[in-house]
Amino acid sequence: MSSSFAISIMSLSVPKDIALLSGPLYWGNLFAYGLYGILIVQIFIYYHRFRRDPPRIKALVWILFVLETLITVLGTIAGGKIIVSGWGNPAALAHLDWALSGTPLLSGLVASSVHFFYCWRIHRLRQLTFIPIILMIMSLLTTSMAAFCGIHGHQLGIFRLRELRPYALIWIVGSTLVDASITACMVTILLQARSKSNFERTTSLIQKLIALTVETAMPTGAAGLVHAVLYLTYPTNNLHFLTFLMLAKFYSNSLLATLNARALIGEHDNLSVPAFWADTSVSPSQQIPHNHHLSFVHTMHDLGSAATQASQATNHGGVETIPFAPSLSKNKEVP
Repeated sequence: MSSSFAISIMSLSVPKDIALLSGPLYWGNLFAYGLYGILIVQIFIYYHRFRRDPPRIKALVWILFVLETLITVLGTIAGGKIIVSGWGNPAALAHLDWALSGTPLLSGLVASSVHFFYCWRIHRLRQLTFIPIILMIMSLLTTSMAAFCGIHGHQLGIFRLRELRPYALIWIVGSTLVDASITACMVTILLQARSKSNFERTTSLIQKLIALTVETAMPTGAAGLVHAVLYLTYPTNNLHFLTFLMLAKFYSNSLLATLNARALIGEHDNLSVPAFWADTSVSPSQQIPHNHHLSFVHTMHDLGSAATQASQATNHGGVETIPFAPSLSKNKEVP
């Protein structure tokens, strides 16, 4: 280190709000570790209970796990360089480390992966194309803005991140808007299916799915909004990093909670619950005994036709006839 550089470093005074500059990185990583642990538990439950799920869904779970692991490692490295190796060096607070600048891209990839999954489900449930494509394009746009903010943030430094406000808002608010749109689409599909059902247990089951959809969407939406508010309200400190370091893990845990909820609903209703993304179907004449009402997966798979065709269902001697109902013998979970 040259003498001139050493003098310039020593001349820097410790900022008065140093707790708001280094603290959010510390606490954000701590909370992120907790969410990462929850994610590991959820992945263990998923692979233990749903071994027969399609390979593409298992691959998605593994991709999310790898991305989350990288985000956790990079967040640890960035926090260590600022809080540990940069201890006593005020200049370390101003530099956006390469590890932290790479996290927005990975976080955007996690969000887009989850968005794509639900967009695909909307397409399968109602045979919609335009809305899922628009949502996927918006999701890709937010990911590109996240990558842009990470790259240019590394060049600008932490104290100049407010210069990226237009791009950061497209990233944060856009992703939250995609979350809200997907939730609205799923809830609308479920409400339409519930209104067409004449069976109490089927209606009750769909009501549980509506609650599950809203509950799993709330953490990601709330975290996105808090992140945006902190970034806009406190542009001169690092409070927004508190939610930023946890944001991707909210998405991953939300998806895993949705997948694993099949086991909870199945056990509660004494059902054998197959995978709700199953694409198989049988002839329109398939009949389901009334005492074996629509299962969780049956409902999720057939919501597209149920919303428009469930009114055609009739009760013939205690048997519910559902047009284009998928086979309940396919893709069952392993106890």
